[in-house]
Amino acid sequence: MRNQNAFRGGAYSLTISVVVLAILLVLNIFVSALPAAVTRYDISASKLYSITSNTKAVVNALEQDVTIYWVVQSGQEDSTDTYSADDVYFTQRSGKNLPLDTSRVESYLQSITNLNPVNYVSYNVTDEELQTYGLDAPELTITVDYTTEDGEETADTFVLYVSPDPEDVNAAEEAEDGDQEADISAYIRVGESQIVYKVSSGSYKKLAAAAYNDLRHPEAFWADFSDVQQLDISLEGNNYTLTAEKDGDARTWAYQEKNELEIADLQSALEALIAEEFTDEQPAQKEEIGLTISLDNENFPQVEIQLYRYDGSRCLAVVDGEGVSLVERTAVVGLIEAVHAIVLD
Repeated sequence: MRNQNAFRGGAYSLTISVVVLAILLVLNIFVSALPAAVTRYDISASKLYSITSNTKAVVNALEQDVTIYWVVQSGQEDSTDTYSADDVYFTQRSGKNLPLDTSRVESYLQSITNLNPVNYVSYNVTDEELQTYGLDAPELTITVDYTTEDGEETADTFVLYVSPDPEDVNAAEEAEDGDQEADISAYIRVGESQIVYKVSSGSYKKLAAAAYNDLRHPEAFWADFSDVQQLDISLEGNNYTLTAEKDGDARTWAYQEKNELEIADLQSALEALIAEEFTDEQPAQKEEIGLTISLDNENFPQVEIQLYRYDGSRCLAVVDGEGVSLVERTAVVGLIEAVHAIVLD
């Protein structure tokens, strides 16, 4: 009888153990299926595995009042530094405030906001490791001044140090296939934090695209065309003047006796002058077409654009006397054809 009771007790314990193991297995499968944001908790005493409070603050506060490379919001609709009311970010170069493309700047800020470093390479970085990672003299330092409004307004500064992985850089330099773009990852550090992260090549490219040419307007002319009130065009030794009369928000265009011109093709051709490459070169060949664009803007009444031959596929765009960019020759031909369609029709 005693053996039978013992057998029953053992069987019962075995059954309970099997049930518990089954429950744990199912629970483990369920937890492993949850997103990482739900399951990743840092229970270390010093929070070594957590993104710092500075990082969280900048992610939550990068909506406005951001400074990158002396980029500032002007708050002025008619700035003397630009002819477009849409320009609210500027960079300071050689004592001048130069307008930046709003969408490009905000896209760059978004790349910082969306940065989610989770690949830790050091939790307590040493000076020797900083040198190994290239962070002793980082390639890029991003400083963001921001203001939070969580109960009361608080101003703070966020600094991000970025340096490409030296091993990836060396491998790229030694690679035989020069036509293939190298995959170069990067190390980043937030302020004086002891934590160093590694980010992907894609994240590094987005962070590194912070130079003036990365953020400036790619168009040779980027104002709202509704602000244009006159076009003076020089083409093949001839001069043509197109004028616009404003009626409310609309403008009616005229050339000589031709009233109510259809201007859409000319507008599209002008807006299609997009930089393939920025340059400060001066023209060395023949002018293809020149335009003086008069604007309904007291602070910025005119913009002059000349387009010169450069090579077989590109033309040099000179804006207000300064070389700016190389644009596709086909775009310049399209502009010339749009002008011919009006003045020779």
